[in-house]
Amino acid sequence: MGKMIVRSAAGGGELIETLPQGLVLEIMGRLDLESLCSLAPVCKALRCSVSQSFSSMSTLDLSDLSPTTWVLNRILSNNKVLQTLILDCRRLDDCSVEIFAKGSIQELVLLRCSMFSSYVFTAIADKCPKIRYGSKFTQIWLNSLGTFRNLIGLSLSRNRSSLTTFKRVNDIGILVLAEGCKRLESVRLGGFSKVTDAGYVSILHSCKNLKRLQIVNAFFLSDLAFHDLADAPNSLVEVRLISCNLITGETAESLSVCRNLQVLDFSGCKSIADTGLNSISRLSKLTTLDLCGADITDSGLSALGGGSSPIVSLCLRGCKRITDRGIVMMLRGDGVLGNTLLTLDLGYLPGVSDIALAAVAKVCRQIINLCIRNCFAVTDTSISALGSPERSEGKRSLRKLDLYNCCGLSAVSFGLLRVPFFCGLRWLGVGSTKLLAEGKARFIELGMEKPGLSICISGCEIGCKDGWQCHECI
Repeated sequence: MGKMIVRSAAGGGELIETLPQGLVLEIMGRLDLESLCSLAPVCKALRCSVSQSFSSMSTLDLSDLSPTTWVLNRILSNNKVLQTLILDCRRLDDCSVEIFAKGSIQELVLLRCSMFSSYVFTAIADKCPKIRYGSKFTQIWLNSLGTFRNLIGLSLSRNRSSLTTFKRVNDIGILVLAEGCKRLESVRLGGFSKVTDAGYVSILHSCKNLKRLQIVNAFFLSDLAFHDLADAPNSLVEVRLISCNLITGETAESLSVCRNLQVLDFSGCKSIADTGLNSISRLSKLTTLDLCGADITDSGLSALGGGSSPIVSLCLRGCKRITDRGIVMMLRGDGVLGNTLLTLDLGYLPGVSDIALAAVAKVCRQIINLCIRNCFAVTDTSISALGSPERSEGKRSLRKLDLYNCCGLSAVSFGLLRVPFFCGLRWLGVGSTKLLAEGKARFIELGMEKPGLSICISGCEIGCKDGWQCHECI
């Protein structure tokens, strides 16, 4: 049959055109990729048939072809059903992503991608919404990133409610990545449920210039990963370990050897306790500390308050063992915390009342952002102390105040929000409080009385920056 096809080419492919289209496509479907590419130049009829055959393929393995952008376009341009693509990218550049990143693709393997920049992966994320990141190709894809020798920033995380983890990526994938991308300065990994301490240690010890590390929902990340930090590069300035349940205060102690550390985030790490807070408090460059949901007590806060860390932003949200006593000891300790704090989050603390907020009002001379949402024991007395004109003398005025669901407040507090109280206030959250008992009209009046003040009557986080698109704001 091959001889008939060759002879027909000289005559313009008349013989091929007489064959039933279904038969031609059936034959094409039995040929491999190399044979199809060889047939395409023979005649116009075959070229059309090959093109039609390519357009109906749901799986394509181009790992042995190494196509140019032009060839890749001829193969994929009319294909709208492609689901699986394996591609040798050694002759492709960033422009080729417009060709192979199709909306129908579910599984994608990119091999030998040294010509690609980080733009390609961003474009893939935008153009291929159906990609199943948990597919059997995920590990290969991660390994392909190891060819980016000059990569300095990497962010890989789940953001879909239906797929929360990378189930097929293990320590080997992370080891290969760390070995190939030794120049990484920023790493963000989220949802790697099969990666253990060994994988994370490889990043800490291989990436000599690592400055920022964020790990989210790491089921098997424990204190062991940070035990030998004294032997690792001391370049870390930001560490965020979010919702890593095996992390304890030992990690906090280990991180205290990172003398350049400026940001430390343990939010959602429920096993973090008082151990380590004393070491953290001696970090001379630490400006941001997030202990949201930690198991710390008043004793831990006392140790923190006696340190030398110039903490500007402190989050104690949801640390349910904290009481007024701990807040008072922290702020009135021998350290510098009372003079450096600008932002303080005391939300969801059942043990915090007017006593703690009186200490905040008196000691924190620089504080401008304060969150006390869901603090049920807070009353009108706290509002009076925080907003009084006397407090403003020699101190900064509060700019943002979150009172959401402070059910201990009464309608009387509204009068404490008016002039001359809270003269510098720019954002106020009053949702689910008795301040709204008499309606929104007087808050509209308050907004007119204080130009520049935004009043949120919904449940937004401080400043309405939590991603809400539709909410009520005055």
